[in-house]
Amino acid sequence: MISVVGAGVMGKELIKIFSEEKILLGYYDLKSKTENNIFFDDAFLKQSVQELKNSSFIILCLPNQDSVEKTVDLILNNCNEKNERPGIVDMSTSSPDFANKIFEKCSLKGINYYECPMIGGVRALRERKLNVLIHSNQQNYSKLEPILKLFCGKIYEFRNSGEPNSLKLVHNFITISNSLIAMQGLAISDVLGFDRETFFDVIENGTASSYVIKNTLKRTLLHDDFKEGYKLNLVKKDMKEINSLFKKCNPNFAIYKEIVKIIMSDFDEEFLSVDYPIIYSQLFKLNN
Repeated sequence: MISVVGAGVMGKELIKIFSEEKILLGYYDLKSKTENNIFFDDAFLKQSVQELKNSSFIILCLPNQDSVEKTVDLILNNCNEKNERPGIVDMSTSSPDFANKIFEKCSLKGINYYECPMIGGVRALRERKLNVLIHSNQQNYSKLEPILKLFCGKIYEFRNSGEPNSLKLVHNFITISNSLIAMQGLAISDVLGFDRETFFDVIENGTASSYVIKNTLKRTLLHDDFKEGYKLNLVKKDMKEINSLFKKCNPNFAIYKEIVKIIMSDFDEEFLSVDYPIIYSQLFKLNN
């Protein structure tokens, strides 16, 4: 049986999938039920992480490293018996150094830890075509693989701890960079008088197309739907980790430095919990 900790956008979809497959033992969220608008049967909602200890795997979909470490510590402190040793599948994005830390902590306790960041976003998960990057500290990965295949298109396996999150951060940097360039193009298109429907139709059907244009930016900046997606506070969190990781490579690129500067700018407080293209109105909107 599978349990989920974290009922944000991605966590909710995983809970739904496992419930449909009738393998959901339960879920727990750090936020209150009212605060997070949980819509699942209360029978699955647990009051503590400890209630999930009989799971085969506990999947973490959490927003930051502090919440991951807190949850992992709770799991480790309540797994003293051999029959209470669930595998921990960490699908959160973190720094490679943090992943190494959690890997070592779980290894010392004899707990199977899977570093498993996600690629593809909520729509890919909803369509059961999510991609994941995975490393684990044990040999019986075959027990987890059928679970992942319920909602994954591709599974990339890595030999060393920290590698999945390193490549995930590179991936996120490219995504963020593409979106910022596309927003600048949209601002210029607006000033030139082209309607946005035409702009997006031309761009997504040409060589400039990308997932972020066809999905994220079109959904937000054309259809004004900011309800689900990559929140600005998470983008800023990832950019902090990206900058820390990339400094080891000494990237003396002007574009890289400018992208870091833009994302780490001070934004209106109400923007932080909204899909990140909301920054368009503050940074890229030009006067006609």
